[in-house]
Amino acid sequence: MSTKLGYQPDGYQRRAVRGRLTIERRLRLDRAQWERHRTVQVEVEGLAPCLPLMGLGSG
Repeated sequence: MSTKLGYQPDGYQRRAVRGRLTIERRLRLDRAQWERHRTVQVEVEGLAPCLPLMGLGSG
């Protein structure tokens, strides 16, 4: 299902969860793929105050 939405394989990650080894399959969705597969208009509000927390923009 994820690949139908444009997600691409991005490797594996091994982690210990409650003392047991788990292997996670990572997926990635870049902007171009997201735009190609989106079906609704998206608008982001209130982002400006958050940008410094992500190392983007000035505080």
